[in-house]
Amino acid sequence: MTVDELFEKTKNDKAVWDLYAKGFTQCLNQCEQPKSTERVMRYKPKNIVELSAFVAAIRPGFKSMLDTFISRTPFTYNIESLDNLLKTKEIHDSFLMYDEQVLSVLISAGIPAADAYVCLKAIKKKKFDKVEAFKERFKEGFAKHLIEDEGATEKGAAKIVDNVWGIIESSASYLFNASHALCVACDSLYVAWLKAHYPYELYTTALKIYSAKKNKDKVASIISEMKRYQNINITPGRFEQDNRDWLIDKEHQIISQNLSSVRYMQKQAAEDLYELGLKDEAFIGEIYYPDVYTKEAKTKLNKLKKELKPLQEEAKAMLDAGVDAFDEKFLSLYDKGLPLEEEIKRIEKSDESYEQRARIETKTAKLDCFTNILRALQMNTRLDTRQIEILIKLNYFEKFGKTGKLMKVFDYFFNGDKKLTKTIKSFEERLDGCRAYEASLDDSDLEIGLRLRAEFDNVGLCITSDPASPNIYFVEEVDDKYSVKVKLYNVKRGTTGMVKIAKKDYHTMGVGSCIVIEKYNPKPRYIYRNGTRTAVPGEQDIWVTSYRVLQKGEAA
Repeated sequence: MTVDELFEKTKNDKAVWDLYAKGFTQCLNQCEQPKSTERVMRYKPKNIVELSAFVAAIRPGFKSMLDTFISRTPFTYNIESLDNLLKTKEIHDSFLMYDEQVLSVLISAGIPAADAYVCLKAIKKKKFDKVEAFKERFKEGFAKHLIEDEGATEKGAAKIVDNVWGIIESSASYLFNASHALCVACDSLYVAWLKAHYPYELYTTALKIYSAKKNKDKVASIISEMKRYQNINITPGRFEQDNRDWLIDKEHQIISQNLSSVRYMQKQAAEDLYELGLKDEAFIGEIYYPDVYTKEAKTKLNKLKKELKPLQEEAKAMLDAGVDAFDEKFLSLYDKGLPLEEEIKRIEKSDESYEQRARIETKTAKLDCFTNILRALQMNTRLDTRQIEILIKLNYFEKFGKTGKLMKVFDYFFNGDKKLTKTIKSFEERLDGCRAYEASLDDSDLEIGLRLRAEFDNVGLCITSDPASPNIYFVEEVDDKYSVKVKLYNVKRGTTGMVKIAKKDYHTMGVGSCIVIEKYNPKPRYIYRNGTRTAVPGEQDIWVTSYRVLQKGEAA
């Protein structure tokens, strides 16, 4: 879209502007950081003019006026001539936040545009010798404007001129360029429109970019938001999907990762799994069926071989003893054995001697149970047991059951008393046994902590959420240098956040463990300014005062 098309499409698009009002701001330029998100949710911009003003207002220099602006508290300088120059159709307050506003005030005083720009730069760079010259020109020109155009007295005009110049000088240091604010706001608005109308495509693109950059915090923030915004979930892929690249599955409200982004998964693994997922059945092994002779041929062969065997043994013994091959006795044995050997070969070559010729039969099996999947992976792919185990714990094979059940089948298949290998001949019997074992199992899941640990270790972030786990948190980071800072994953909500713990309340928790928070207190957030501890207005930290670490198998 062109910029004009963007403005037209978003003018009355509630879905777009609700993203800012409701805080769905990941990837929206200037609004992504927690503080900026909080501010834009308060301000709730409804058009491009307001969004551009917000971009300018959150500059550090505008700080003293920021709360007034964000809360939409009416503001005026009570200088009619100045207020009239600053107010716009969309913003009725007299906020001075753009370079261009100062230029318009200077131009209204009769200063040419080029000189007005030089004046503005001189004020910004504190070149007081140049500023002083412009100051006198401004006072004279603006006073003339007030007297001739607005009917002010000379005394009244002089007072207003001094006030306006003071406002310009004090504001110029933090002013923002309006054209730049507009461009930045357009960048934000383009992404907002895409997110509102193509959320799957937008989130998938963002996840690709930040995953490639190994920015785990950003990826976690995006995943958390898309769950809250459109109930879109992330998975490390699922069997029968094409996970050679990121995949969108709108029917099931899922975005699946590129399988190659999972630890230990090479590109070839994703290719092999994709090809296997296209099949209804797959190769599981070969069975060798030997020659089957007729009864008459078998009887005759046994008789001939029985007669030939002692002759062969005697001849071998003579050679081992050093008898010359042309010795008369040795030649006699040779003459007796030769016709027997020729008759055996004749019978073996004759088609009439066989009920059935030796053959190799290729066996396939339908991919309708996990035992058959494991055998197909063993015989048709280059995946090893470590890779398969990771995929099970990441719920890649959810079509065939839950992670707890599938891990039991996996252990029985590869490590049981009748484990299967690639070369074992009795694979059919063993597969039957493994299928029966699979069918006997309840469909159970691994503990939530084990699943989260597998995700954290192999994908780099937690994915699974469980509404039935209200107080459980997975520990992602621990910084215990001063007061302890802990990054926690909320298992119920699928979101991530930081908490603090006083040293006196802290006892060891490891990254990858799960804790239950028993007590916590929200407290004002403090920062140090010029050595003084100062509360940050409207911001809090969560201080955990009591918790326990869940042991393996322990319920919350």
